[in-house]
Amino acid sequence: MELTVIRNRDRRRMVVAVEAETEGDALRAISKAIGPVTVAHDKLPVRRSRAELGRRHARVITYF
Repeated sequence: MELTVIRNRDRRRMVVAVEAETEGDALRAISKAIGPVTVAHDKLPVRRSRAELGRRHARVITYF
């Protein structure tokens, strides 16, 4: 079984081939090998460039 997964540690997308009967078994095997992962859905767009920061993110942190 071949799955496209995103590693939670660094958000890296990778294609992994595993011998498993179900997707759940494959995810458990992958998680044991490389750590926590999320299944990447092929229909979601891959972001190739950085987006502009919104106004909320560009503010200076203030402490009250």
